[in-house]
Amino acid sequence: MGWRLPVYHTLEEYMLHISTFWTVYFITAAALLGLVFGSFANCAAWRSVHGESVMKGRSHCAVCGHTLGVLDLIPVISWLGLHGRCRYCGKKISVRYPLTEVICAAAFVLVLLKFDVSLDALKYMFFAVILLCVSLTDLDDGIIPDRFLLAGMICFIAFAFADIQNISNYLINGVIGAFSVSLPLLLFVLAADKLLGKETMGGADIKLFFVVGLFTGWQLCLMTLLFSCIIGIIFAYIFNAVKHSKGAFPFGPSVALSAFIVILTGQQILNYYHSFFTYIEF
Repeated sequence: MGWRLPVYHTLEEYMLHISTFWTVYFITAAALLGLVFGSFANCAAWRSVHGESVMKGRSHCAVCGHTLGVLDLIPVISWLGLHGRCRYCGKKISVRYPLTEVICAAAFVLVLLKFDVSLDALKYMFFAVILLCVSLTDLDDGIIPDRFLLAGMICFIAFAFADIQNISNYLINGVIGAFSVSLPLLLFVLAADKLLGKETMGGADIKLFFVVGLFTGWQLCLMTLLFSCIIGIIFAYIFNAVKHSKGAFPFGPSVALSAFIVILTGQQILNYYHSFFTYIEF
């Protein structure tokens, strides 16, 4: 029997809807938290690509290197207030920065609406930040740093201890999910590489599927693989149409987006699929 995302039957399930005030409060808090973590994802991705420490050092302008002050670091608002330019050197700041912050805020709100006020909501918010970091570094430099994948594994293990009574089932299902796609994919890629005499898929993408499987289980990880192939084709088509070229588009963002979609909707899709066979008699 496949592992499923949790279904709540406790008071936590209804905390978001206790009253209009608390609904607005929790959604606002999730959005603000998402903006902050979106800013962190931008910083972490840039530093990883440029060989800087993610946890140490003050934030600075990517062009002139000037240390940024508090007024320069307010998500979205600072970018708008400075008209998308550095306060110190006047160089243009990419729109990607506020866009990433808004995307992260939206992701946090969607997770909250799906899982209500719970530890699982918190877990998938952290996972969304990791997926965002992975996407940014892959887009920037075509790499998926191991540090982000390791952070995903640590996050998975840490939340295992939040429900100590079910920790063994949680870990077993996670490990099965981790290897369900990554191991067959690794074997297939090794065979394809040898047959074609060239690299057909990056090893980091396979490791990303390993981490995704930890959080989704084997059924939803397979769904993620299917969705990522479809979304990857769409992304590549749009990229080539805009750039007027036939260059390769990194696969990491497709996997990350697919994993997030599956976390939000995958169980409903599986239930709908299984419903076709509920009343079949043999």
